[in-house]
Amino acid sequence: MNKEVISVLTIKAYAKINLFLNVVGVKENGYHDLEMVNAKIDMADILRFEETFNQPVVVIKSNDLFLEKEGNLLYKVAHFMMNYYVLGKSIQITVEKNIPPGAGLAGNSTDAAAIIKGLNELFDLDLSNSQMEQIGSKFGADIPYCLYDQPAIVKGIGDIIEFVKLPLDNCKVLVVKPQVFLKTEDVFHLGDQIGFDQSDLMPMIDAINTQDQKAFIASMKNSLEKPSFEISPETKATKTLVCEELGCDGVIMSGSGSTILKVSQAKMNDFSAFFEKYVNKYMIFQANIVNKE
Repeated sequence: MNKEVISVLTIKAYAKINLFLNVVGVKENGYHDLEMVNAKIDMADILRFEETFNQPVVVIKSNDLFLEKEGNLLYKVAHFMMNYYVLGKSIQITVEKNIPPGAGLAGNSTDAAAIIKGLNELFDLDLSNSQMEQIGSKFGADIPYCLYDQPAIVKGIGDIIEFVKLPLDNCKVLVVKPQVFLKTEDVFHLGDQIGFDQSDLMPMIDAINTQDQKAFIASMKNSLEKPSFEISPETKATKTLVCEELGCDGVIMSGSGSTILKVSQAKMNDFSAFFEKYVNKYMIFQANIVNKE
């Protein structure tokens, strides 16, 4: 069906990484109470918004065919926004998918957040950050933080967000993803059964307050590694390999996996031998931490 484009907007949806994640407990509603230190990296999906005539209210196109199916998270968020805030108009959203799914990088959540921000900007809705956070929380605990492109301490069910300056100046993040897809709900479900390794957030807060890079890196922990490694021995083996090849300092699994991160001041050529050796086995990407206030 032919469409007439009225206005266009393109934005980046950056991947989220966890530099600390502790599962405090489970709330009565089933949501997990978390303590996290989150950041964005410059691995990003690209979303193009086109206001259109003569087509359904929401159309999503993507190089990831799953995103074109009605009923997924992005459709749900876009339909909610259009039905509640942009009545009588239609939108086509084209998603260039670069963030791998099932990787612990919040690919779907950051795209959903980008849709909220993008439609707010394209249609001049003038929604506040608080309003957009409330919309995001209806669809996922990661979405409120993903509205922002700067590091933060995030607590509760993702609803308590405190922006911070990380002591990681001149650091890069090496992203190493095995060919493993992990479902977040499976990881949390197993963790509820076998338990999560508890970690103390205070050493990391102290390192942030004093801007102590060495102490910060030493405080990086992820309570989800235990259940994730139980589900996926390959993810555990990937972390072990990165430690053996590059050293264990600054090595952590992101989110519920399967991505392993190495935070380091090393330049790309310091990792060139690792890249050449394992590029056919893993997805390997060197990233910068994003900080856009």
